[in-house]
Amino acid sequence: MAKSKEQSHKQTMGSILVKLRDKNKPTELQKQLKKSENDLLEDLFFDQLKSARIKMDRQFKSNEDRDWRWDFADPNIKLVIDIDGGEWKYPSGHTTGTGINKDRHKDWGAFLNGYKPMRFTGSMVKDKTAIEYVKKLYFGNK
Repeated sequence: MAKSKEQSHKQTMGSILVKLRDKNKPTELQKQLKKSENDLLEDLFFDQLKSARIKMDRQFKSNEDRDWRWDFADPNIKLVIDIDGGEWKYPSGHTTGTGINKDRHKDWGAFLNGYKPMRFTGSMVKDKTAIEYVKKLYFGNK
């Protein structure tokens, strides 16, 4: 039985939409590269903290009920920090609607447990804006 033009058109459009949807999903290699980029940003920020003589824990869990981990934390002053890399890449875990929503729940979970959550973009780490804010928090405007 021959397909009508309309059926054929719908099938073609459907396959194009599936390809477009799949195209926006990150490949395994993209995920690994993203992970590596985030690791490099976290290492850079950690070096900046050490240079400023600020001691922080890494991969800190602020809420025992959830598996929320913060990139950096100072439990003594109840400060938690996340570095949100990939702000110029889409999709990124921090730039999708779902990712933003999860991050806000994590922020509020920390806040309600007495922590002060701070978020920095990768650009803020690279241009040292992030470490300057943290230094102001620790040392004031010296």
